[in-house]
Amino acid sequence: MVAVFSGAVRKGRWLAEPHTNITCVFGGVELDFREAVLSQREITLNISCLFGGVDITVPPGVRVVNSGNAVFGGHDIVGDDTADPEAPVIRLTGLVLFGGVSVKRREAGGTRADRRRERHELHHRLREQRHALHEEHHALREEHRQLRDARRDHLRAMRDQRRRRA
Repeated sequence: MVAVFSGAVRKGRWLAEPHTNITCVFGGVELDFREAVLSQREITLNISCLFGGVDITVPPGVRVVNSGNAVFGGHDIVGDDTADPEAPVIRLTGLVLFGGVSVKRREAGGTRADRRRERHELHHRLREQRHALHEEHHALREEHRQLRDARRDHLRAMRDQRRRRA
């Protein structure tokens, strides 16, 4: 697949070859493996990317192994959701310069409304976690104030006691 100052997309039902070269220069490539037919248990994607990006969507149960390198760029890859040694593997190799590779995991057949609902639920959970952390932070600050005040009172008492002896 080649995308030079352009884009390339593979989604829906397509045959994923055992080895695929992806080249993007000032362009982007989108690969959706949710409905793809894998020709072998392990698929290798050799990515050569300069000032571009590759977005990959995989279904749950597929392991993604990153063996690629990035210079002034990066790889954003979701963690494995399977421990099955027989699970299909998508191996990423190659070099990314001033670009990025992003891998996300999604169920096949989800609608836009489902994804919107997922994002909303995630946003809501993150908001609740942020609120809980905020409350915990305030509780710790209050505990710190109390300990500081107790230490200050103790030091005053010790100082007054020394003065009385002198």
